[in-house]
Amino acid sequence: MTQNKEEKLVTEAKMKAEIYVKNNYEGIKEVTIPKDGYFFYPDDLGGISINGYVNGNKNLTFSVDFQTNDNQLGAVGSVMEIGEFPQRKEECENKDCD
Repeated sequence: MTQNKEEKLVTEAKMKAEIYVKNNYEGIKEVTIPKDGYFFYPDDLGGISINGYVNGNKNLTFSVDFQTNDNQLGAVGSVMEIGEFPQRKEECENKDCD
């Protein structure tokens, strides 16, 4: 993947991760994703992980993993919350809210 395509994919994934966290969890006022808050999985696994924290509290961290295919960002594959992370919104418990 070229550096330009990689940067575009990272930017898109960070934006979608922020929206995902805000839409699916209670009381999220701010999402922070550090400049280096991403990780590409090996090509055979095809994915990117976006890591950050919410509401200015570095103890409330998350990781949102997206599938990738042909340098295109796909669906959310998994989400991990760490610490006393805010609860998932009731209407989003059994499905992802856009």
